[in-house]
Amino acid sequence: MEIVSLPVGWHVVLTVGSFFVFGFCNAQLTQSYVSSQFPVHYAVGQTAFDGDLIKGYYAHMQDQGTLGVYLRTQFIDFVFIASMVTFGVLLSTLVARIGVTNGRGQKIAYIARVSIIAGGALDVAENLMSFLMLSNATGFPNWIAIIYSSFAAMKFGCITVAMAAVLLAFFVGVTERLFTRRIAA
Repeated sequence: MEIVSLPVGWHVVLTVGSFFVFGFCNAQLTQSYVSSQFPVHYAVGQTAFDGDLIKGYYAHMQDQGTLGVYLRTQFIDFVFIASMVTFGVLLSTLVARIGVTNGRGQKIAYIARVSIIAGGALDVAENLMSFLMLSNATGFPNWIAIIYSSFAAMKFGCITVAMAAVLLAFFVGVTERLFTRRIAA
């Protein structure tokens, strides 16, 4: 099974380039988030599972006059998500190339690839719920926050699985390569 037909050198260049784009997008997202004066770390806010608490966060930003900055941050997040998924897919396919064809390393790298794509899709769903809540920042139904936070929690889970899987795929792939070479010798 051929992972990609892209020459390895170009694959490395694209992966490294996407890493820097991801880092730039992350910096822009973080700067916008901080400028919004959201009162807690984004992971805490996203996984609150409490509509009244999230309404309080939104009310705080309304009082500070920064709710519009937070809304803009949601749009920046879409660019961040695209950069994260692009980097994750490129990295996982690059790592898959280390392992032997149809080996465990490639299969684990596939799990990383699927997980990062799922994490990105869940992040998009979370942002859409955020737009719904922001349309009535202090009066949205509390049950929407449960859906919002559920998407966020699943997103974080998928991204964590992707990161762990790509590391495991690397080590398994290298081990498979070394073991296969020893048997052949």
